[in-house]
Amino acid sequence: MRRWAAAFLVALLVPNGALATNEPLMLHSATRSVALSLFDIADIALSESGGITDVFVTLMPGVQAQLGALALTEGARLDVTICALRFQTAPLRAPFTGHLYLVQTTMIRGEALQALWQGRAQCDTLAPEVFADDN
Repeated sequence: MRRWAAAFLVALLVPNGALATNEPLMLHSATRSVALSLFDIADIALSESGGITDVFVTLMPGVQAQLGALALTEGARLDVTICALRFQTAPLRAPFTGHLYLVQTTMIRGEALQALWQGRAQCDTLAPEVFADDN
């Protein structure tokens, strides 16, 4: 009975469509890649100034072991992709704490990433202009 209650609570708490996307968040270092679930993201915040948007992604605490596979080094940048949206991080500082600072993108892409994370959109429902190269 407790399992059913827990499953019911999860169904209520997960935003509609969040389970429907199976597109992982991909983190790419110079030598390796790691796939994370959208459920591995704890928060996404946006900051816009002068037409350039910065995206701040906080990963869940339990993700640290998976990130060890990336062999992160001080000053390295990660490439981040989700649903063919490409982002790049600012240079990393040691120790890596699970916060990603995605730099120089557009508000459209930042809001698309938030919508995917919150379950309000899926890869196949994003508008084509989101995928335009903004660099």
